[in-house]
Amino acid sequence: MAKVETIICSLLFLFAGCATIIHGTNQHISVNSSPQGAKVSVNGIPVATTPAKIKLSRSESSVNLLIEKEGYKSQGVIISRKLSGWFFGNLLIGGLIGMIIDAVDGAMFRLEPSEINVVLSEFEEGKKRSATRTKKISEREGDIAALPVITQGLPPSSAELLWKAILEVCAVNTSYRVLTKENVFAILKDKEVDINQCSDVQCSVEYGRMLQADKLITGEVNLIEGIYYVSLSLYDVSSAAVENAVSDECRNCDFNKLLKLVKQLTSQLLEVLK
Repeated sequence: MAKVETIICSLLFLFAGCATIIHGTNQHISVNSSPQGAKVSVNGIPVATTPAKIKLSRSESSVNLLIEKEGYKSQGVIISRKLSGWFFGNLLIGGLIGMIIDAVDGAMFRLEPSEINVVLSEFEEGKKRSATRTKKISEREGDIAALPVITQGLPPSSAELLWKAILEVCAVNTSYRVLTKENVFAILKDKEVDINQCSDVQCSVEYGRMLQADKLITGEVNLIEGIYYVSLSLYDVSSAAVENAVSDECRNCDFNKLLKLVKQLTSQLLEVLK
């Protein structure tokens, strides 16, 4: 079969790249979960429900998948691209034009992993969670907000997933009312403030006051030489005092492990509010 495909490349290299001919510019990724029926989002956009096959462009340098189902902990997967062996078919037949075409349309790459299988972990027993949530609602102590996570070396979509993870932990682990990211964007937009322009403590606390929040969480995640460095801070907005700060690093870990670490650190951060 490989010989046949190589012959085809040889005949058509003047008109297209070898990788473009053999496997095209898109790739189907198989996504399965246990239990089934989980929502699959690509870079924050819902696209399917498991079991599913999703079509992605090979030109994407990195794709963030989030698999989530009500009552279960979400899991994130990063799909990255690697050089396809078919790209070198152009070298064998002298197809400089084909190499250029494969490079331009992304066909020179393959996406990995091509098959994703995740087992979603169930939250605590439904009745227990419901009772805890009811108790917290009746005992709310104020509002807590989190600003978008500042990231370095990660795509913007990753920052949004990390921000969402922090908010999820706040909703479960505190008796404060959590301002959703939609609330935060809407309020600051109404005040004509660009949320992405804030990078220091004074600015963050001022944004917290605009949001009329009692507590504020800020965070940074930097990817440096393959190591994720994570730091989170909790502020009392009225006094601008740091109530707690936590940090850790994640070596040789994928995005799913990074999400888990951020959730663990958020839980530690909120210990002072219990």
